[in-house]
Order: sequence, then structure tokens, then C-alpha cells
Amino acid sequence: MKLTYRDGRGQVLGTFQVLKQEKPGEPPPVVDPTKPPEPPAPTVEYYVLTERTRVPAPVPKVAAERIVPDITTIFPN
Repeated sequence: MKLTYRDGRGQVLGTFQVLKQEKPGEPPPVVDPTKPPEPPAPTVEYYVLTERTRVPAPVPKVAAERIVPDITTIFPN
């Protein structure tokens, strides 16, 4: 998601992006070699990108878990 901040005249003041990246999860240890293991759940990481950071900065998991539900409530698809 990308937010663009503008002043009263419509001039861009800055932007704020929330980026989401899913990585494959760690496979569980093999308990029974005759059964195929369950696929691991993906690991989700969030990053913030602004003009000030210039590169994606990681967001702590606790903060991301609080932000993401609010984004979908405020900006529904």
C-alpha cells in the first residue's frame, strides 16, 4: 500500500509505503519417513519505505500485526 501526503494546494509532501514479503516457512523435522511432510506455512515480513528511509526498513512483527488489520479496514478493496 502506498500513501501520498499532499498540502492544501495539491503539492506532494511525501509518500509512505507498507510492503509485504512472504518467504517459505521452515520445513518441520521428519518424524515418519513413510509420510510426506506437511508443507510449512509461509513467513510474512513487513517493511516501510519513505523518502527518508530510501530503502525498505523492517517493521517489528508486533507493530505489523497491529497495522495490517487497520489498513484493510480503512482501505477496503
